Amino acid sequence: MKNIKCPFNIGDCVVYTPSTRGRNLLVMSVFADLVPGQRYEIVKIENDAYVFVRGFEEVPEGGLHWTEFSAG
Repeated sequence: MKNIKCPFNIGDCVVYTPSTRGRNLLVMSVFADLVPGQRYEIVKIENDAYVFVRGFEEVPEGGLHWTEFSAG
């Protein structure tokens, strides 16, 4: 699934649905402020895989893999 192109588009609203592994990796990052189950608007997609959501556009860690979100 990691090699599949992101199915979302800029402007889409998605729900943050992190995997256990993904959430554990982000516990000490700025992404720890993302709330599981909350909707976010996509503002940028890099490399057809990494999603940036409103409020987290310019973070040093980069975007989150699209699989950490679901259609919302």
